[in-house]
Amino acid sequence: MAKQFKYVDNATGLDFEAEGYESSDYTNTGGAGNENKPLLTDASGLLDSSLINVGAIDHNSLDGRVGIDTHPDFLDLTGTRAMTGALNMNTNLINGVATPVSSNDAVNKAYADALAVGNRAKGNVVAASIANLALTGIQTIDGQAVAVGDRVLVKDQTDATENGIYIAATGAWVRSEDLDNQPQAEIVNGVLIPVVLNGTVNGGRPFFISSVGTGVDGVHTVGTDDIVWELFTSPTQLQPGEGIALDGNIINVDLIAATSSLLFNANKLGIDFATAITDAKPWKASDLTAAYLPIVDAGNFTTEIEVEGALQELYGLISQSGVEYLVGTGGCTKGDLARISGDNTTLPYSDTNNAHRGIGLFLETKAAGETVKVLANDTIISGVLSGATAGVPYYWNGTTLVDSVPSGSGTFVWQVGVAKNATDLHVEVRFVKKNA
Repeated sequence: MAKQFKYVDNATGLDFEAEGYESSDYTNTGGAGNENKPLLTDASGLLDSSLINVGAIDHNSLDGRVGIDTHPDFLDLTGTRAMTGALNMNTNLINGVATPVSSNDAVNKAYADALAVGNRAKGNVVAASIANLALTGIQTIDGQAVAVGDRVLVKDQTDATENGIYIAATGAWVRSEDLDNQPQAEIVNGVLIPVVLNGTVNGGRPFFISSVGTGVDGVHTVGTDDIVWELFTSPTQLQPGEGIALDGNIINVDLIAATSSLLFNANKLGIDFATAITDAKPWKASDLTAAYLPIVDAGNFTTEIEVEGALQELYGLISQSGVEYLVGTGGCTKGDLARISGDNTTLPYSDTNNAHRGIGLFLETKAAGETVKVLANDTIISGVLSGATAGVPYYWNGTTLVDSVPSGSGTFVWQVGVAKNATDLHVEVRFVKKNA
């Protein structure tokens, strides 16, 4: 029951309190008949549960959503509910990812690092060392000025444990992140640098780690194991032949070799006249005159050793091919008509009234007892004419060559050839007639 209380107010004097309650007015029981009563708390300061009736609380219905236990808009910690869209982490990390098992499992960083180690090809380098380097400060390496931040292959250190890929700096150099063994197993046998981008010696070359470390599976321990680099095309697998030299993966012509005579000019293989003409060496330009080149005449068919001279000699041998005979009594003269005598020697056909057989013309003037070559038809005998006209037939008169048919009763007439030019005779020996 509500009560009114009077109290003295300093400003207005006697006044009334608007609302006031006795202890009997309070209730701790909900329900009809207790409306508008002040609430009574228990000794703990809590309201009795009978005073609270808001119905069952379902988090699916907090903002009007429906559903009992499917919870379609929330992740299920048991992992039984599949995502229906992309998960946007808004640049935040996902921690505690396990090592993947199935092909569609998420990959953690350790797994990705292991894959990176398995990929043995590393990024190209700006330059590669050709001698021991001070691993500090900006410097020129193999003709290439390196700058801050450039990747440099260091492969020739006196202490081979220092070899590796470094980042150039004004101060101390540090190993590159892709080959510093962080994670482990980055420095292993077979690591490849596809191309050294610059350098007088190493520009364009690939290098790989050929050494094996003392760690598990041959992993190198930085500062302990020597790190050995070699050209990717190892010279130990190639053997140079005569006149060929190997410089890593570059094949050169060895101009010092005994049989060296090759060169590459604009990617074309050619002859290099770099060595003197001897039995062991081929040619050099100063040994050559005009179109002459040395030849090898294993059969000793010519006395000339140069191509042009040998060709002329061979031409002469062919054009003056004939049969050699022993010269009889009295000797013979070049250009005379030859016959075979009774003693199996050859003599000039001097008596044209006798029926002898003309066999050809003497190639040379020879004395009795010497050998001489007799030229038959379709050969050339040079220098036996004087002032002749090409195409004019020539005859033998018993003494010399004439351009008119010999006369005289009982004379055997022999045509011996046709003038090739003013001095040379094309040999064509044939019997024409016997004069009456």
